[in-house]
Amino acid sequence: MHIISSPGATGFILDTQTRGAIGGAQVVVSRSWQREWPDYGVPTLDEALANTRPPLVVTGANGQFVIPPQKKWIMEFPAPEGHARGTLVVRREGYKPAMIPLVEGWQEDVGKILLTPVARRP
Repeated sequence: MHIISSPGATGFILDTQTRGAIGGAQVVVSRSWQREWPDYGVPTLDEALANTRPPLVVTGANGQFVIPPQKKWIMEFPAPEGHARGTLVVRREGYKPAMIPLVEGWQEDVGKILLTPVARRP
C-alpha cells in the first residue's frame, strides 16, 4: 500500500510591500512540526532546516512553486492512521524567512505567501 509520508505544497511567493512575485526563493518541506491543537504551531527555523527532505525548489520569475508529496510503500494492514504533516520553509536573500504548517496530509495549496523585506543598513 502506498501512503503519503510527507505532504507536498503549491503556491506563490510575493513581496509584502509591492505584492510582486519573488523569483529565486528557496522552498522546501521540513518533516518538523508541532502537535499543538488547534494551530499546530511551527518549529524554530533551525529545527525545520535540520529536518528537510528533497526536493528543494527555487521559484521562477512568477514566484510559483510546486513540491510533490513524498510517498512510501508500507506492508502494514490496516494502514497507520493520521495525516502526514510538516512545515513549509521559504527563504530568499533580502527577506525574512517564512514557515507555514502543512496539515492536510497530501498536496496543500497554500496560496500566496508574503515575504517581508529585511531592513537594509545604511
